[in-house]
Amino acid sequence: MYKKYLIFIITYLFLFTDKVNANCNFKTADYIEELELTSIIKEIGIEIPDSRKFVKNSMKILLEDSLTINPKFRKKYDSTLNVKYPFGTCSYNAKVWQNGDLKDHIRWNKNYPLTSLNVRMEQGNILNAVKFKLLIPETRNGLNEILGTLILRQLGFIAPETFETVVSINGHKSLMIFQEDSRKELLERHKRREGPIFEGDESILWGNNWLTFEELSLSRLINWKWFLKGRSSQIITLNSLADLQQSYLPSYQLEGNVINPNFRAKSNFEDYYFMMSVMGGQHALRPHNRKFYFNSLENSFEPIYYDGNFNLNLEIDLGHNWLSFSNAFSENYIFPFSREINNKEFYNQLLSQFKSRVIKFNQKKLSYFNESLKNISTNTNILIKHLKNIQDFNIINSDYLKSRNLYKQLMNKKNLKQNIIKEYDIFDDNVMITKENNEKNILSLKDFSQIISKNYFNNERYIFLPINKEKFNYSQELTEVYVEELNGFLIFTPNISLNIDSNNKEILIRQMHLNSWVLFKDVKLSDWDIRFEGINIENRQINNQQRFNKYGITGCLNFYKTVFDKSSLRMIGGGCEDGINIIQSKGLIKLIEVKNSFQDSIDLDFSDLKINFISVDSSGNDCFDVSGGNYILDKAYLNRCMDKGLSIGEKSRVEANNTFITNSNIGISVKDLSIVNLGILNMSNNKICIEAKQKKQEFGGGRILLKSSICESSKIFIDEHSNMSKVDYYEL
Repeated sequence: MYKKYLIFIITYLFLFTDKVNANCNFKTADYIEELELTSIIKEIGIEIPDSRKFVKNSMKILLEDSLTINPKFRKKYDSTLNVKYPFGTCSYNAKVWQNGDLKDHIRWNKNYPLTSLNVRMEQGNILNAVKFKLLIPETRNGLNEILGTLILRQLGFIAPETFETVVSINGHKSLMIFQEDSRKELLERHKRREGPIFEGDESILWGNNWLTFEELSLSRLINWKWFLKGRSSQIITLNSLADLQQSYLPSYQLEGNVINPNFRAKSNFEDYYFMMSVMGGQHALRPHNRKFYFNSLENSFEPIYYDGNFNLNLEIDLGHNWLSFSNAFSENYIFPFSREINNKEFYNQLLSQFKSRVIKFNQKKLSYFNESLKNISTNTNILIKHLKNIQDFNIINSDYLKSRNLYKQLMNKKNLKQNIIKEYDIFDDNVMITKENNEKNILSLKDFSQIISKNYFNNERYIFLPINKEKFNYSQELTEVYVEELNGFLIFTPNISLNIDSNNKEILIRQMHLNSWVLFKDVKLSDWDIRFEGINIENRQINNQQRFNKYGITGCLNFYKTVFDKSSLRMIGGGCEDGINIIQSKGLIKLIEVKNSFQDSIDLDFSDLKINFISVDSSGNDCFDVSGGNYILDKAYLNRCMDKGLSIGEKSRVEANNTFITNSNIGISVKDLSIVNLGILNMSNNKICIEAKQKKQEFGGGRILLKSSICESSKIFIDEHSNMSKVDYYEL
């Protein structure tokens, strides 16, 4: 019926541009699926122009009379990173420097140093990672690290992408292990929103005082730039860091200097301890090897795997040294993955992933794989039986201030000189800190971020250990109720009116304040009609605050880990950054209708959804914004979108069958390794019809497959990383 209206405005000027990625001799959008595969990388070449100084630095490390690597040898070198694929090569500028604490991370290999390296890419990415390690395999027990991280990832833990690859350093080739760093790309890979990442502070452990101060080493913030993004980031970071510092205090640690996992943590910490135990990875449980992500949506920490020194074929030892690990479990703990790790589907998926992450898979590696899983299964049964027989569980719940005083006493006893920050106040772009001796200083936010990330400032050591551990105590402002009809929780702020009609399956939510919101968490919505009536925000001014608030919430009407089954969502008004925000959810939504939203009308993250009908009228920013998921849109009517009608980013896959966009700035924007299949597309009175581009370093271009279109604007922008093509038939 639309044939007589079809006007194709796609021209060769935009479809088949001669430009290519300045860093690659191919378009990233042409190989989106391939660039997700670890096995596609044939070689990583590193050219260090200042090779002489690099070799000289390596020789100094080897000749120094020490088991550890002195931090002064971690000099950064400019380099060119060449990534070879079957379909082309990418060349990027990067910085490289020595990795590792001990000297097993460096040795001679055919008259040239073979060294574990830290790599920070200044352009481009490898498998979305812009910072990673290239490790001598023996430093991580080779295949154990690859298989161990895969098992953790398949069970839902946050663990870095890890695989074998050929690395050439100034022409000298060797087999190394690629492992991504703990950054926002790692979180996004695991469908988590960006948030604070912490780790044990190793800065006082090595050198002449090797491990002398291990009990006094607390934690530090890794991603300090996230802290600087806004007040919400600062509140979330400092609250969670103060909490984590408590768990690092000596009186909170179990025998063997292992952190008690039961502090502001969900049961996945016990699951993590269990897996580390049965996989011979207890090395990861030492405080200085621990990494944590604070999930503000869950209001809890999650473990991030790092440096477990796995030995998957090691039989579990329940001798005296095991007391510390058994005490890490609650009395009624039940391991949830027993059936899964013995499941054939789990085995097949794991084997397929393992094959793609090792070079030259053969019978020997298959035997290793099978023996490892068999041993893990055996160790699992042994540990389950052991925990059932334990009578004395030693969970420590010391008083925080007493533990803090004990820490100071131990610090004085060991003569460790450091400034303790006991109080702090943030105002404007500055922080006033009060030291333990009551001396006050005013610092910039950037300087303060360096203190909580480096624990050093102006050549002096500082630690963040506030007396008032709950400086920003806002948890009492929320109401959380379990709703039996929804099999999950409703969490909402004051100034929210909530009416649940169970008989008619209708929920009416009224907003009494511009920033009031409600969150549906872990619910199942089957045939429910949810209506949100927000405050009129026509005259509200846009400010420079962060998109999310101090709870990590961006929307007025929010859904997290929700299963939709033919439900409807209707919304009008509201003063939040997003009208409707859906995160890590799945299922079928019959209808989404939004009118007069302050900023983005609909924002979908890390979800797998089909939506039958979408209607948006008048949006202060994007009408419909998706990232990191799979989405099928049957019909979408988007009108008066201040920015984009349909915004598709961060490795999303979208099928839009019937799309109508009018009176907006940009009709459709596809970016960052996303793919959209467009059926019937009808757009009018938009400044720009279609654009495809790379926006962020950790991604690539976008791909558009277009069946038919009517577009009154002739403006189409396809950057050198992206492509667009006409298709007769489309299917995700």
